Amino acid sequence: MTADRYRRSEDVAFRQVGDECLLVPIRKSPKSEMAVFSLNGVGAFVWEALGEPRSLEELGAKVSAAFEVAPADAQRDVEAFVSRLVAKGLARVEA
Repeated sequence: MTADRYRRSEDVAFRQVGDECLLVPIRKSPKSEMAVFSLNGVGAFVWEALGEPRSLEELGAKVSAAFEVAPADAQRDVEAFVSRLVAKGLARVEA
């Protein structure tokens, strides 16, 4: 495991529209790609938790407790999800 901490990017707007949770990156220029990302309930939970820097271990434990899922499964899913957020510029590493 890593000691890195992760936080959501400040350049992303979060909106809940009905039952759907959306992430909309704020474009820096008109040439930037326009994208909207839809989150399920667990994804929205993790997104909210990333309002302050958290380790993957902290996030996995929070998901495991909140959604009554096995710790190893929660950890694996959180690591994959946060990795995708970072790759898309929606979250960042705060080492």
